Amino acid sequence: MKGLILVHLGQCNEGINLVKEGMRKDLSSHICWHVWALIQKSGHKYEDTLKSYIQALKFDKDNFNILQDTAVLQMQTHQFGGLVDTRHNLLRLRPYNRHHWVGLAVAYQLMETSLRQNKFLNVLKDFFG
Repeated sequence: MKGLILVHLGQCNEGINLVKEGMRKDLSSHICWHVWALIQKSGHKYEDTLKSYIQALKFDKDNFNILQDTAVLQMQTHQFGGLVDTRHNLLRLRPYNRHHWVGLAVAYQLMETSLRQNKFLNVLKDFFG
């Protein structure tokens, strides 16, 4: 956490080194991976951020905050298949929140739209190809 604070105070190199040191000491810590993802996200490295969140979820699969952050990034990076899985997990953890049901419905809709677009692009590629 100290590394995250230092990064946001402008001491990026020192903060990143502290986070990396923490990861070396305990590579299976979901907190270290979450902090590393937050630092990457502040640097606009969204693909790498998503990889770090997924790594954090390997060690704590029911962490609600990490799941929410992962869902947002999957939406931004158009990874709708993973978004459906993440939304399922959020719904499983808190089924009484209506917005999780809506989020899952939207994820399914986006995935279906993405599949339709891929089929259309393949038809166009074959036609003009």
